[in-house]
Amino acid sequence: MRIRGHGMPDHHGAKSDLFVVVKVQLPETVSENDEEMMAAAAPLHHHHTAICTTVERDFLRIMMGGCSTPYAALAEITSDIVHLKANITGTDGKDQIEIAVQDNITNYATLAANAVAAIKKQDVHQLLKY
Repeated sequence: MRIRGHGMPDHHGAKSDLFVVVKVQLPETVSENDEEMMAAAAPLHHHHTAICTTVERDFLRIMMGGCSTPYAALAEITSDIVHLKANITGTDGKDQIEIAVQDNITNYATLAANAVAAIKKQDVHQLLKY
């Protein structure tokens, strides 16, 4: 879901859109072998959304990001190309490193690692002074 104009402000103060991903998980007691339940849940699954969510979460996991770390990632798919925009913001909120990487949808599993490598080539440690 996209909420227009309610995202994080960029370095110019303009607010971007806020994207909200809702992940529906079946209860732990439901087995993947339960064909009836899996068939009932199938309409909730959107393949491109699952890929984008995986890429975004992989980026945060590799960067060891969580709710209190200043990392962000947004993946989108257009014409079978996965585009990942990611950034890391200084702890004071003033400085930011932004990167953008893309690859064919068949290579989505390596896109987050490529983004992390691109960010780490820049002076990330200067941003994260604690």
